[in-house]
Amino acid sequence: MSDVDGTAALGAGTEGRHWVDGRQPAPAQPPRYETTEREQRIPMRDGIALAATIIEPVLPDGSPPQPCIVVTNGYSGLDVWLYPNLRRLAGHGYPVVLARLRGVPPSEGKGGLYEHYGPDGYDVIEWTAAQPFCDGRVGMAGGSLLGISQWLAAKEQPPHLVVVAPDDSPNDTYSYLWYLGGMEPGPGRQGRAEVPGVESEYGQAAAHPWFDDFWAQRAARREDIQDLARCGLPALTSTGWDSYMVDAGARAFTWMRAAGAGRRARLVIGPWRHGGMFTADAMLEEVAPGEQIRPYTGFEIQRRWFDRWLRGQPEGSDNGPDGSDTEPPVQIFVQGPDRWRYEHDWPLPDERRVRLFLADAPSGTAASRNDGSLTRELPAGPAQAGYDFDPATARNPAAVSMPAITMVADGEPTIAPTVLPPGAERIHGRLIIDKSPYEAQALTWTSAVLARPAEITGFPRLVLWASVSRPDADFIAELTDVAPGPDGSWTSTQITRGYLRAQAQFSRTGPTDLAPGDVYRFEIELQPTSQVVPAGHRIRFTVQGAAIDPAIDVSWHGPGLGRHPFSVVVHTGPDRASFAEIPVIGDDPAL
Repeated sequence: MSDVDGTAALGAGTEGRHWVDGRQPAPAQPPRYETTEREQRIPMRDGIALAATIIEPVLPDGSPPQPCIVVTNGYSGLDVWLYPNLRRLAGHGYPVVLARLRGVPPSEGKGGLYEHYGPDGYDVIEWTAAQPFCDGRVGMAGGSLLGISQWLAAKEQPPHLVVVAPDDSPNDTYSYLWYLGGMEPGPGRQGRAEVPGVESEYGQAAAHPWFDDFWAQRAARREDIQDLARCGLPALTSTGWDSYMVDAGARAFTWMRAAGAGRRARLVIGPWRHGGMFTADAMLEEVAPGEQIRPYTGFEIQRRWFDRWLRGQPEGSDNGPDGSDTEPPVQIFVQGPDRWRYEHDWPLPDERRVRLFLADAPSGTAASRNDGSLTRELPAGPAQAGYDFDPATARNPAAVSMPAITMVADGEPTIAPTVLPPGAERIHGRLIIDKSPYEAQALTWTSAVLARPAEITGFPRLVLWASVSRPDADFIAELTDVAPGPDGSWTSTQITRGYLRAQAQFSRTGPTDLAPGDVYRFEIELQPTSQVVPAGHRIRFTVQGAAIDPAIDVSWHGPGLGRHPFSVVVHTGPDRASFAEIPVIGDDPAL
């Protein structure tokens, strides 16, 4: 798809921002080298040996040692996904050490849930720095689990680690991976019990449903990341709007900047689900993966980042969008117009927080349990609306199965096409599902028609005054784009989603039983997004008790279903002012 030729309008008042107008050649293209590969055993401090592949550029005779890239891999059997990017890095002059963490064949030892990731990463980095092919400067690369291992290794502060580039990777694995909003792990996490080498992960995680010392040892928390920033470690973080870990990558950048990282922090957020930054081909028909990022591809962004911090080369070009020789540190893909844009910080400092109160007046657009409205004015009188949840019946009867990863004849991985659920379609590669049928058991509040296109970029928020029928319950909040149909009906497509276990509102270190019937204040911060809602559309906030994804039955990598039936009653009105907030960029949407 094109990042320039989209027909959707920009958000009102955003026309003068730093929009990317197309592809630019990457500046300072280095020579390309042939590469060689060999196997190596790397000793750890406790005597365990990790298996590694060394990918080296074939440099001219007499070339000095080079800066190196370390990748620590906790996956088994998925090296084939890593080689294209790592071979390209080596081809640009960086020796690459791909080490399999303990418990991942053919490495020795037993692997558990992120066990030894920090110390083993430290040892691999320091071993690499001492090799004759390395000049003592080491960077780290990799996404998902390979980014978790970067954060945990960096937390140990190995002296020769110069730069990291974690892609779509949670620094806090409890909050952003296993227990989103404190809710139960979903089937994607449960499925880890079937992955060779990490079979014990789910059992270990399930034994620690609250954040305790077990999780603290497996997290690089805010204070850790800010300490790394103050120590001068540069970090390129990247993620996707549709990723279940988008919140983590975005916050790591924000924390580093707050600690004074300045240009040593960089953030890229694209329109993919997971790990699309360096992808050459669209996985699962993703929108604009790595090769389609503009003005430079994902690989070029990564390579230039390493050139800047490992080789001391200038990071920008004379084509910078702000007229300088450097680019702003934030690059986002704005959905709707489907265009890339540069920004100077995250969250965007000029966002307009628009507060909309939840009211009981019918919107006439939803066949939900209440069909409420969103209004700028505080409702004059009290009202309430409720929903029920039962895990035994919280399933989508029209669900389809997850697409399977298969291997073709040449050994390259491929993914079977997704079978679309009823009413779904792909627009520019993005899966669009009308959520209206799935809102029948939910509470909804819908705005008036937008008078002008509104760009929503940042963290939406929903504040609810609510009571629950038992000591715990779940809240799944969605923000959707409500579009008019030709027959007077309205469709509802997801923009973003947020999660909260009721007890986790008051503590994430242990249970705090709620008194059934008592009214509490709950705050749900939805995952960040960037999307333009066209003029003539509405926005809707939905609350329900299950994270159901029509494409795959339940939320695959998000939270799972709760274990107990419960009921929730949401209160609105002047004394219990439940409300939603949207972060608007540009002009007021005049809702």
